[in-house]
Amino acid sequence: MRKIQSVAFLLVLATACSDMSGPSGSDGQTGEASLIVMNALHSGRTASLRLDGARLSLPTSGSSLHQAITAGPHRLEVNGPDGAVLGTHDFTVSTGLRRTVVLGEGLDAIVALLGATMDTAAVPLPDAVRVRFVHTVEGVEPADGYLQSLVSSVHDSTNGRFVSPFAFGVGSDAMFPGYAVRPPGVFRVAAISRAQPARVLAEETVSLSAGDVASLVLVRGVDGALVWRLVKE
Repeated sequence: MRKIQSVAFLLVLATACSDMSGPSGSDGQTGEASLIVMNALHSGRTASLRLDGARLSLPTSGSSLHQAITAGPHRLEVNGPDGAVLGTHDFTVSTGLRRTVVLGEGLDAIVALLGATMDTAAVPLPDAVRVRFVHTVEGVEPADGYLQSLVSSVHDSTNGRFVSPFAFGVGSDAMFPGYAVRPPGVFRVAAISRAQPARVLAEETVSLSAGDVASLVLVRGVDGALVWRLVKE
């Protein structure tokens, strides 16, 4: 099993803001809403974002950045390394809510998707992990997502099944992708086909520590294979 690498895919999610603590924008002012930029790009890939014409700072690969914005309508622009516009998205965010932007990799280029699902709270826990799965690959056969502890001896009647079905975008749950709570530890992360005989479509090993707020993102790597990428808030 390969270690988690770091994504060229953009997922924008409308999220509840119970974990907002009044982040400041680049101008030092506090906005009425929040934009969370999560960078799941491979460390060797570059991209840029513009919000209403102003360039946004990007966090380092595998991390995230909270940006204060005003409530109301906005336009998000995605640019490639050469500055070419790869896509634009018009969205609206209400007072006290937030949008989450996930940058990730497609087969040969940066692509973009605008979703509209609610998130659960992302407040860090002192003795546990908040974790979620995000699926960014269209056209993949039906699968389930598994998060299996490699250190716990507690019996799990689901055998580690975490999201079922694990589908492109938000899956079948209006609240997906939301965060679940798990004890810290080392986990096997897998997407396994639902058809029989079952096939492992992507598999990784990841270590999560107490206090982590983590998104495990399924993407298609530059070689065409499905891979998992880890981004922490």
